[in-house]
Amino acid sequence: MLDLFNALPEMILLLDDQFRVTWFDRLMRHSFGWKRKKTLGKPLDQLYPFSEVDLPLGRDGNAPICLHMRSGAIRCFHVELISYRNKQKIVRLSEPGQQLKPETQQREFVANASHELRTPLAILGGYLEQISVDDHATVWSRPLEVMTLQKERMQQIIDDMLQLSGLEQAGERVRQETVDVPELLDECLQTHAILAKKRDQKLTLKLDRQLLLRGSTQMLRSAFSNLIINAVKYTQKGGAITVRWEQDGAVAQLSVQDNGPGIPKAAQKRLTERFYRVDKGRSREMGGTGLGLSIVQGVLQAHGTLLEIESGKGSGSCFYAQFPANLLLSRG
Repeated sequence: MLDLFNALPEMILLLDDQFRVTWFDRLMRHSFGWKRKKTLGKPLDQLYPFSEVDLPLGRDGNAPICLHMRSGAIRCFHVELISYRNKQKIVRLSEPGQQLKPETQQREFVANASHELRTPLAILGGYLEQISVDDHATVWSRPLEVMTLQKERMQQIIDDMLQLSGLEQAGERVRQETVDVPELLDECLQTHAILAKKRDQKLTLKLDRQLLLRGSTQMLRSAFSNLIINAVKYTQKGGAITVRWEQDGAVAQLSVQDNGPGIPKAAQKRLTERFYRVDKGRSREMGGTGLGLSIVQGVLQAHGTLLEIESGKGSGSCFYAQFPANLLLSRG
């Protein structure tokens, strides 16, 4: 059985009934630099990097956790606790999108290709604008309109890919500033209120105005905006969307809830993958790039949390994230 655990792509370790480590796999050894003599028999919550976080060890099930590495990077996992023989527990750590995670060379290729595409696309856009104002171009007005729309869509894809590339850079750090989350959400709501009105949707904010956050205003604006515009686009006409920012015990929770058609269970785990679409035809019709939730997940990981999804077909969706206590601030 231990050989089988070693062959799995996730990190695996075994705990006894006192939550002391009795075995860990090669991935745990390589990732955390653990040595068997110094690790076996020790309580997990006393070992790096788990000593810095609250571990969900009390019951079986799944929970998100973000670990601060010695390099300064933050790695986020889904932690699954499974009962095993002789009162032991299996702890399984898997990173979001791990099985389809791009390698470094692929990331570099995407970043470089995106940079290279910007210049020819800008030239193409310039000529399209020039032709569009030409008095002799009336016959071509519809084709020019379509080409211009497609050029703008390509530009948005490139911009999103570059943003993702920036989030994935190992040396990138979150700018530490006071983020006025209520003000930021007000701004995002105003930005998307016109489209929501056209779709006869009710947009509601329920905010703790005293609750602020330490992080990057620019990055969080992008994440919050993506979550809200997704809800507006994929909730039916006449639907309702509620955005909440509130304290929940020691953490702060942001949630965007809608009463839309919901998301099939099988699709929920793949939503943050690049270019993944539940309904490809509808996504393109709504003008999405398929990268929005990947960007959201990258921003949230940089802030020590993960995007969680609760949804059922026909019962709406709730996208939420819980920010750790060390990032919370109070107004005044």
